[in-house]
Amino acid sequence: MRYCTLGRTGLIVSEIGLGGAQFGIRDYMGHWDPTTADAQRNVTTVVHRALDLGYTYFDTAPGYGDGIAEEMLGAALEGHREGIVLATKVSAGRWTPA
Repeated sequence: MRYCTLGRTGLIVSEIGLGGAQFGIRDYMGHWDPTTADAQRNVTTVVHRALDLGYTYFDTAPGYGDGIAEEMLGAALEGHREGIVLATKVSAGRWTPA
């Protein structure tokens, strides 16, 4: 994996990141129900594989399934939070903190 500095932050991140939209949105890329235990197991498997490959940058948003993607990614990253950069978004809209 190659790494770079994120803007002027001084944070070093993997050049490839893992986006979480597909985690929380039902049928986003084919048949997918993010509310099942199987879905969380699959997300955890994907995230752990990304970590094994050297990914350090993860992206999500409260709009990805009304916060489901944030919750799933958080659960998958439990115990692996050191050395990663987790990006999310904010909105002036109706979203509440996840």
